[in-house]
Amino acid sequence: MGLVAVLGILTTVIVLILSGCASTDAATSTEVPADRLDTSAVVVTVHQLSTCNCCSQHVAYLEGEGFQVEVVYIEDGGVAIREEYPVPPELRSCHVAIVEGYFVEGHMPSEAIMKLLTENPAIDGIALPGMPSGSPGMPGVQTESFIIYALSGGVVSEFLTLP
Repeated sequence: MGLVAVLGILTTVIVLILSGCASTDAATSTEVPADRLDTSAVVVTVHQLSTCNCCSQHVAYLEGEGFQVEVVYIEDGGVAIREEYPVPPELRSCHVAIVEGYFVEGHMPSEAIMKLLTENPAIDGIALPGMPSGSPGMPGVQTESFIIYALSGGVVSEFLTLP
């Protein structure tokens, strides 16, 4: 490992230590560590076509992760929900879920939902575009990292990359 890499790691560790030591509002923070989030108290409302098998598989995945899942079958191809939660076409998938006021587009891994709920960022929602092979509810083997995007007022940024 090179000197630059070691210095980068040390700098990160020092910043984390100092930020934890300097924080006076830790006891009043609304963030909950991901390992302490009770998923059974979280309702995920999935808007999907009634004939979509991969959407149903994603619902089963979310239930297996402990979330309470409500399914709303869309009859208009998703037009109404897309008007309420506008996701750019290039970031869309086959279904969209609503979780505590955020939209969650696509075959989202639970780690990303947990990060969203524990950090509670000032964004509109997150999206995993398309229907990537090996993502929750999709058959196949994951061959690439999943890049999950955050959307806020039409501005897109990277939210999380999962290996």
